Parts: sequence; structure tokens; C-alpha cells
Amino acid sequence: MTAPILCDARPGDAGTILRVVRLLADDESLAHEVQASEAVLHEQLFGPLPRGWTVQRLSGDALAALAAQGDR
Repeated sequence: MTAPILCDARPGDAGTILRVVRLLADDESLAHEVQASEAVLHEQLFGPLPRGWTVQRLSGDALAALAAQGDR
């Protein structure tokens, strides 16, 4: 079994991050509050003026955990 690793999220991860946000919101009955799109999330996290950062824990090729912080 491959040991889990921590790494910074990359621009190609924006869709996965948004799916996790939507799943968490749905679990809390707050799906109606999610107004982000993949494009907006990508711009906010990976654009020329990033407004936050995201770290992910990978187990093999699968996302095992996600942490995000706003305002770098």
C-alpha cells in the first residue's frame, strides 16, 4: 500500500475541490448556498492574485482529505 502524501493543490484540481465543497454542503443541507463555479474557484486559488490555498492528502491516486484557507 502506498503511504499517503500531503501536497499543495494544483490548478487541475479545481474541479475536484469544488466537488468536495458541494458534497460537504449537501451533507449539511446547504447545497443551495454554493455559488462557486470551477472557473471562479480556479481563479481564486490559482490565478495571478490567489486569495487562498489548498492542501490535499492523497492516498494513491485518490483524494483522502482536503484543507483550505482563505486570504493568503
